[in-house]
Amino acid sequence: MSQTSMPQTAIPQTRSKPSKRYRGYVLTHQGVDKLRCQLMKLEAKTCIRQNARTIAERVQLTDIQGIHPMTVRRILQQHQGVDKASIERVFRALELLLDMGDYAHASLYTKSPKAVCQG
Repeated sequence: MSQTSMPQTAIPQTRSKPSKRYRGYVLTHQGVDKLRCQLMKLEAKTCIRQNARTIAERVQLTDIQGIHPMTVRRILQQHQGVDKASIERVFRALELLLDMGDYAHASLYTKSPKAVCQG
């Protein structure tokens, strides 16, 4: 009896490539204050409560890549770092200028007490 050897096929391993984006930025006290003040102004102007979903929709209108509402929530809550481009998209969609003092490396920044909107 002859043995026929079947060619063995390797099962391809699907590994997702690690993202090249550095997800370690959070808003500083100054950045959160600026963002929240703009959101309050928008709410007063439009009578629509601005939350992560509505902000993500606004970003979608201004940036083809858009942003996920969960990423917006991370930006607002400052619990986890996000990539700088996401912060830039949110600020651009809300017609805000992003200054260097508005964000910092998550590992180097301690969360400040809640800010009060002036203006």
